Amino acid sequence: CFYPIPDPSFKLDTYLGKWYQVAGYSFRETAGGECITAQYSLNPNGTVRVNNGGRAGETTIGAIGTATPVGKEYGKGGAFVVEFPQGFPSGCPGPNYIVQEYKKGDYSIVQTQNWDTLFILSREQFPSEEKLAKLIDRAVKLGSNATEIIPFSQEGC
Repeated sequence: CFYPIPDPSFKLDTYLGKWYQVAGYSFRETAGGECITAQYSLNPNGTVRVNNGGRAGETTIGAIGTATPVGKEYGKGGAFVVEFPQGFPSGCPGPNYIVQEYKKGDYSIVQTQNWDTLFILSREQFPSEEKLAKLIDRAVKLGSNATEIIPFSQEGC
């Protein structure tokens, strides 16, 4: 298994809150989805509550899970094992949510082990086309596959 390097400047307290998925790879329930959001909040035990939502056509989609920070052997921070009750086994023992790049209050580029899934998240629901293009370009420079990246619509949400 290969694990991308997480952003060493990652700080969980500033990462919590609502994010909009503006681009990424087509992924399970979010394939063909729109209005995809992620809401992160701290649990009393130090794990993170993950509340993903959106819609696919007329169907509301969502999942609630838990993100557990992993050890420093995977980086200084920004690497988690995210688990959902419905289970999505990865086949790798380490983190499956790795914040490769994070700009506080702005954006986050998140990869999984072996570059299997990409999430480009924004605090802005509607980033400009220019900004979105720059985020996609940055994800590619970090190792993501350009041909698999698609925009996710936030229109009409």
